[in-house]
Order: sequence, then C-alpha cells, then structure tokens
Amino acid sequence: MVEVSQFKAVTLNPLLNESETFVSPIYDTIDEGVYESYASNRRNIIHAIKRREGSSLDEFVELADSTIKMLFADRVLKEIEHESLYIYSIRYTIPDELQSEMAGDPGKRDLTLLGIVALVAIDDTGDEIVGHETVFDANTDERYQLMKKCRMNFSPILAEYNEDDTKINQILMTYITKNPSLIEIKHDGECHSLWEIKDQEICEYVIRSLKGQKLMILDGHHRYAASRRLKTIDGVDRTMMMLVGGGDPNLLLLPWHRCITGINTERLSAIVQEYVGSSYDDYAAFIEVFKIKDEASSALYDGSSFKILEGLDIFKLQKMIIDPLIEKGGKISFRPTIKDAVELVDQGRCMATFIVQAPKIGVIEDMAHRGIPLPQKSTRFLPKVMEGIILRRF
Repeated sequence: MVEVSQFKAVTLNPLLNESETFVSPIYDTIDEGVYESYASNRRNIIHAIKRREGSSLDEFVELADSTIKMLFADRVLKEIEHESLYIYSIRYTIPDELQSEMAGDPGKRDLTLLGIVALVAIDDTGDEIVGHETVFDANTDERYQLMKKCRMNFSPILAEYNEDDTKINQILMTYITKNPSLIEIKHDGECHSLWEIKDQEICEYVIRSLKGQKLMILDGHHRYAASRRLKTIDGVDRTMMMLVGGGDPNLLLLPWHRCITGINTERLSAIVQEYVGSSYDDYAAFIEVFKIKDEASSALYDGSSFKILEGLDIFKLQKMIIDPLIEKGGKISFRPTIKDAVELVDQGRCMATFIVQAPKIGVIEDMAHRGIPLPQKSTRFLPKVMEGIILRRF
C-alpha cells in the first residue's frame, strides 16, 4: 500500500533576488553547452546535480557536497520549519516545433500542470510503485553516490496516481488561487511556482486519498532505483515525489527519435523494405501524413526520403530492427524533435534516423504493471520540474 507523508522541504530562500539565477533544468536534459552557461554562476545548483564532462564520479560528488554546504551557508537554500505537503505548478506553452509534430489536434497551447510534492515510502514489492523504462547500473550508481554523500533528494521524481475523479486537482487549484506562492520562477517561457500547504485538513485529505493508490514513475527512473538502494544499504526508506493525476491533459507524452551511426545503409534499406508503406521526398508532405495516419507508428529518414513504416511500433522497431543493428556495431543516440533528428542526418552526423510516435499512456501503464520494461527512452514527459526549487534533506 502506497504511503505518502509530509516533510520539511528545502527550498530556495523566498527573500532571494534574481532567484532564477540559482536554478537549472533537470539534470538529465543538460548537455555540455547548457552546463557551461549555468556553471558560470558558482552558486547555481547545477554544480550539485550534473557531472561536468571529463570529471570523475568522486570529483563530482565532492563538488556537489561542497556546493550544497555553501548554498546553505550563504542562505540561498533554507529548510522549512514545519512538515507539510507542497504544490508545484508549471505554466507553459507548447513550442511551435512540437505543435507541428504532435499527432491529432493538441487543443490548447497554454497549459498548467499541478502536482503534490510529498514523501513516498519506497516499495519493496515492486507492485505498488512501478517504472516503465529500463535503468542502467552506471546511472543509478551516480545518483546513489550523489544522494548518499549530500544526504539530499535534489528534485522530485514525477509519478502518476490513478484517481477516478478530479477532486484532488480541484482542491489544489482552489488553494493556489487563494494563497500566495512561496516561490515563483520564470525560466525559458515557463513559470514554476511552489506553495506550502498550510491547511492541515487539506494535507490529511490528500494523504488519505492517495493511500492505497498505485503509482507509475513517469520521469526519474534512475533516481528511484538509487532511492531503493539507499533504503537497502543506508536505511533511508522514503523519497521525494511529485504526484500528478492519471491522464492529466496538461502533461504531454512525447517520443525520443532514434539516430543511428556505424551501420551499412544498404543493409538497413533491405531490412526495412517489407515494412515501407509510403515514401515522401518533402518533409511537409511527410509530416502531415505521419501525424494523422493510425498505422504510421514509425518512419525512416536516410537523407534521401521519408519512408513510413507500417506495423512497427516503438517496441517492435526496437526489437526487430534497432537492436540487431546495434549488435552488429551500430550506435544509437536520441533527439527530442523530428527536425532535430532530420538535421542530424542532413549534417552527416548520423546515417539514418527512426522517427517514432509515442506509445499510448494506457499501453505504458499496462506494460508497467505487468513488469515489462519499455526500451530506453521510449517516453518523454513534458513539462519537467527544475532543479533547485524544492529539495529534501535526510
């Protein structure tokens, strides 16, 4: 049975000026260029959550520990005096480049995602809290060593609860309209806000409502795997999560497109030939069909044309096409938009890219609760929390 509890959050000091200069994007979205731009500020949280390229794990965790101690000493971070639950809100606009790629009519472009930030008891059984993506030991170990050294959860793991109605969300919306936020940060076109719920009746209602729910991790699989290790080895039996309602339309489910190098392109063409349903030389013509054609779960771009592949969803594509290519020496990388992936091919930085549709959330839930892991980077959920807004010290 899922157990949710209140805690004393560590947050940015609400009295800070220019508080946006102390936060950063979530660690696993940061590339080298982004790192350098944020790392120019010695007091930015990025020094505690992202390893600089070329540094060792030991160097990273030592720097993280000293950074956290400095941020407390300089009163950039402070711990709230009383245990509570917290509301995290992200107001954002769907970018043009995603709007043009999304299947069907995305409806509103301006969205607001609300979530409850709470402590959640680690599930030993694997039945109450499930993941849906494969995790890698090296990534898990890095997060474990980081959290153990600093005695911190740095950002909430995003997880979905399956509530039958929308009462919790209605309560949260009413609360934030009547109470001032503790923190509000505008960053890259998004507005991230945090409230401490000071009404204990609301906290108790939310805890009762979530008790017994099953949770599915949406973002933060390595952090949860590291949290399980912390419980087993170090006795830290709870971790910080942001819980959102199942099927919330303000949460976008998007794919990662697969870029391939180190392959024989003639062999690739021969392998996919039996799945090719139609071919397009023009990007605009391709994207219009790809967005609306039900059987178009994936496509191949090899620099000359866009080939829609029929009968190859992301799971079959990975197992039947991509995995054999990797076994033969191919290498895979991932890009967040179709245009990014296409550009990589056009620049000669990869040989071909597989363009994919995201699996349906119902399919993900079914596979997760059956214990069937999805291929690496099968999903990309937006929006994402920011690092440095809410943390937890243990």
